[in-house]
Amino acid sequence: MIFRHSRRPTRKVLVACIVLGLLFWHLSPLPSSARTISNIEFVPSSFDWSTLRQFHPPSSIKPIPTESPQKLPQVQASRSKFQHTSAIKSRQKAVRDEFLRSYRSYKQYAWMKDELMPVSAKGKDNFGGWAATLVDSLDTLWIMGLREEFGEAARAAATLDWAKTDEGAVNLFETTIRHLGGLLSAYELSGEPVLLRKAIELGEMLYVAFDTPNRLPGFWLNFNDARNGKQVAGVHDPSASPGSLVMEFTKLSQLTRDPKFYDATDRVTQFLIKAQNKTRLPGMWPVSLDFQNEQANDNTFSLGALADSLYEYLPKMHILLGGVDKNYESMYRTAMDVVIKNLLYRPMLPEKNDILFSGDVHVNDKAELSTESQHLTCFAGGMFALGGKVLNIPEHVGIGERLARGCGWAYKAFPTGMMPEIFNLMRCPTLEPCDYVVEQELSPPGFRNARDPRYLLRPEAIESIFIMYRITADPQWQDMAWDMFQAIVRYTKTPFANAAIEDVKNVETAQTDSMESFWLSETLKYFYLIFSPPDLVSLDETRKKRGPKGGPRTTTKEKVERFQQSIKDKQTPSNQLVDQSQSDPSSPTPLPPYHLPLHEYQRFLEISKRPVSSIWMVINPDDLFNTISQNPHDYESHALAASLCAATIAQLRLPEHAGPRNTTSSLQFAAECLQLRELYDYRESYSLASCLIPFFLHVYHSNGNKLRTAGLFLRESVTQVQLMQLGNPETYLHLSKQEQSLRLRIYWLVLITERTYSAQHGLQAVLQVIDVFPDTQDEMADEQRMHAFISLTKIFAYLESNLTTFSSNQQPLERQKLVSYQAALCSDSHDHAAREAQRVDLFVTRQWVRLILWEYTARHFAMSCCPDDEAFSLFLPMKIGHKMLSLLSMVTNAAIKTHGYGIELKVFRLADAMLDIVACTPFSAHGSSMLVGAGEILHSLQHVLHSVGGQESGFLQKIQTRMSQLELTTGSWPYLAITEAEDAVEEIENDHSL
Repeated sequence: MIFRHSRRPTRKVLVACIVLGLLFWHLSPLPSSARTISNIEFVPSSFDWSTLRQFHPPSSIKPIPTESPQKLPQVQASRSKFQHTSAIKSRQKAVRDEFLRSYRSYKQYAWMKDELMPVSAKGKDNFGGWAATLVDSLDTLWIMGLREEFGEAARAAATLDWAKTDEGAVNLFETTIRHLGGLLSAYELSGEPVLLRKAIELGEMLYVAFDTPNRLPGFWLNFNDARNGKQVAGVHDPSASPGSLVMEFTKLSQLTRDPKFYDATDRVTQFLIKAQNKTRLPGMWPVSLDFQNEQANDNTFSLGALADSLYEYLPKMHILLGGVDKNYESMYRTAMDVVIKNLLYRPMLPEKNDILFSGDVHVNDKAELSTESQHLTCFAGGMFALGGKVLNIPEHVGIGERLARGCGWAYKAFPTGMMPEIFNLMRCPTLEPCDYVVEQELSPPGFRNARDPRYLLRPEAIESIFIMYRITADPQWQDMAWDMFQAIVRYTKTPFANAAIEDVKNVETAQTDSMESFWLSETLKYFYLIFSPPDLVSLDETRKKRGPKGGPRTTTKEKVERFQQSIKDKQTPSNQLVDQSQSDPSSPTPLPPYHLPLHEYQRFLEISKRPVSSIWMVINPDDLFNTISQNPHDYESHALAASLCAATIAQLRLPEHAGPRNTTSSLQFAAECLQLRELYDYRESYSLASCLIPFFLHVYHSNGNKLRTAGLFLRESVTQVQLMQLGNPETYLHLSKQEQSLRLRIYWLVLITERTYSAQHGLQAVLQVIDVFPDTQDEMADEQRMHAFISLTKIFAYLESNLTTFSSNQQPLERQKLVSYQAALCSDSHDHAAREAQRVDLFVTRQWVRLILWEYTARHFAMSCCPDDEAFSLFLPMKIGHKMLSLLSMVTNAAIKTHGYGIELKVFRLADAMLDIVACTPFSAHGSSMLVGAGEILHSLQHVLHSVGGQESGFLQKIQTRMSQLELTTGSWPYLAITEAEDAVEEIENDHSL
């Protein structure tokens, strides 16, 4: 797609079967009278888009090229060079099994929704509600021989209504590549006419987007604007959006014999031809184009997001049109000459690897190359290789190989075996080898940074590696793909499917509740095909088997059917492949009354290992699950597991939080925990579990806005900690190192939680700071996480206990001591070694303690109106807010949400203090001498509260009420854009350690 939640654009490779040559089949249009074909009923949409009035009809329609197609050079290596061993067959089966696991979860939990949420097992609609994953995966189902699943999906697709959506507009690019492309490729493979009929219906809707004064489409198809003749082309639209519709629209014209679809996108092509040599980097098109005025004045050039598929489709359109339209060859050659000269670079590496990457060029007075590369640009290896083959440019095949190897190398360079979304590399002066010369050690070597460390299940790298394998028949490409596949599955696998991950640099990375449709429709398809025989979707098939009218004689379709029938003869039928294991979370059994099955415990204990393990380092979820699996009468361990599951669901605000009793939910886990506690007389228990169970119940109730109940469970946990003498240093004298560390982690975790709760509610803290800390060498957590946890304990140990609760009898501290405390709490340089979630915890906690010190100061000292007066400034909360947002702007949403109620509480306290200031000094809401005014900061903090707690957050509602009373009506300023990233990094790096 063009834009994602991060507002960063992405691409999707067009239908793989189009890439692989299947789009050459010029089949006859479907008779209009057909209604039920092959037992699949066609259900027409409730509105016929072809009847909508055109306000700007074309004066003429350009016909589809009718010249005889040229004989194009062979792409694949000769058949004799390929080996399909038993080991390769087992890899192919592993890919198919992984596909089935994800697809069946989609069917069970998200059927007819656009996407499956692979962590929470829910469905979501983000592409019009037209079953994007289902439609996009049709061709993969067919290629993998899953005919029953294909038939069921095709029947569902035949019922889609393109006139029914909850959206007022649809993304033209996304709907074309996911829905129209999915239907066309499935029809090409299966020959099911109902799929073509659905594609024609959708094509008529999308064609409406071209009804603008100059017949160039906008980024969105707005239905009201279309009905009223108000559509116009965009003035700053991604070049890849209108520029990447040409393959589906051309194919639709070929299949229907209606040239209007081809004509519509050919007008975009003609604009691109006219503009190509008139840009700031002649030969390439900028990332953004003015389609309304037909200008190309932007100064950024890239093969990455916003522009990628515009270039990718140039050689593919040459293939699709049989080489008869020379424009696409000319555009490709011209553009790639400029790309090679200006965008490609060789990374500076210790081993001088012969690999290439593509960067971005910004043209001001001169063209300047930025070595920021993207996973999205990994398609370029396949593009160069394919273009080099069909256009007989051997140099391009070599460049494609070096680009594809570069992406494969980048996967292996990171600890998880996956490549980040966006990264920067050191570069050599030319494309030739150079010495590795760096001023400081880089990790991994050669990488300046991984600016966006996520992996989103993208297909671009494996696509290029697949194409290189088919061109060379070299098995090293299969080995490279297998390493990638294993790493991806290892870190993205959830109990249900596969999820994007937050940080490829971190083997403890958290997962994101997202599985875009291209995981099934592209990524796994390319993995499957690279381990398949070369005549399964051959890249050359249609060049050899075209009839005089363009139709196939012996078609790829028939070969696919023969190959997949051989699979059926050798393997268990697909409807018998379902795992019948009762412990498989992807196929839950009915729940007995008031008793949750073990696989539900396993599911949420597994989730607890990832995001929250860095803040609750007191339990090994694997050991706990083994205990309850092997000892069904160990009620205390069961209660501990239930409380941890309830706390995990609540803290992460998973969809199961506070669900009804008849479904698996945090409520049901909490209820089961309370029942189990009665079975072993928990009041007399003397164990570490007796400290932790009420602690996790405190977390559960805190995140459910039941703060009094939460307080009671916290007091119980504090009491158990006292009874076990965990606050007495002598307790640890005769314990083993491991036992000491575990008990100290529990003590400090409860102490920190109690201090935080007490400070918020004005209560006296009970537990005392001790001068004993957990050991950094611990079996339960790595040294990096332990260092971060100890840093958090020392924030509280550093402060005197009377600074977290207030008494009218306490003596004021000296002015200089307050100044010293504030200065020390500004220091956070050691936090950068911490994992992202822990870094957020450390940073936000420091700012929260600074706020508490400020409140203490305001009670005992006269305050200054000078923002630079630090500890005694009335406006210090604004500076604290700005500093807090400078960090939150650079971290992932998951790292923030991991802390649940805890971060809500701290952000709320800051916002509440700022509102007190605004109430007294209204001018502060609009900037004053601060970089950002309190009003904007408050709106951003409100955004944080909403992101963590949702609209039902009690903290959010209180802030919204107060802001409304103060008439703070400034427009929302999303906290992810509160500062420039470079400024925020500089601000943090200038701090010093506490």
